[in-house]
Amino acid sequence: MKLVAAGGLIAMACACGRSSGTTAHDAAPSSPAGDAGLTAREPAPATTTSATPPRLAWHGKYASTAATLYIPSDWKGVHWKVDDDGAGVGQGDLDFVVDSGGRLHGTLSGPLGPATLDGLVTDRRLTATLSPSDRERGYAGTLQGSMADSTGEGTISASPGLAGAVRLAKFSLNAAGANDPGP
Repeated sequence: MKLVAAGGLIAMACACGRSSGTTAHDAAPSSPAGDAGLTAREPAPATTTSATPPRLAWHGKYASTAATLYIPSDWKGVHWKVDDDGAGVGQGDLDFVVDSGGRLHGTLSGPLGPATLDGLVTDRRLTATLSPSDRERGYAGTLQGSMADSTGEGTISASPGLAGAVRLAKFSLNAAGANDPGP
């Protein structure tokens, strides 16, 4: 009976002073000594850490080339051979913004585009997906790279919707307003 009463008191203490928008996730953890008094806390304000580059707008250039698809030898029955028409090879631009939470949103133009970029920057590492704006002729893939205070670099791996080709691109970035990067 005492256990049920104690559980009811804890539930009431948790509910007291909470606004309707507060969740159990927002409650402060109890002390190591097992203190049953839980208090509500305000969410921490969004801040950037030193691991996120301070500049939010970025511009870059890429140069894409034809690549090959590796098929492991233990997949003996799998064969992939298409005639590469040369599309998706050349130089293009990428532009994106990183918000205070590290979310990346932007666009890519040129031989792999037009496409949108959505991803994340954390610990000065960039990862993003490339989604074609035109599903009939665009390329989809991934971006991976590293970023410093005002520069960055990395690779794009992409393929069209019917997997008729594989493309690999190297990119370089500059924070908006800095000198234009080369591919």
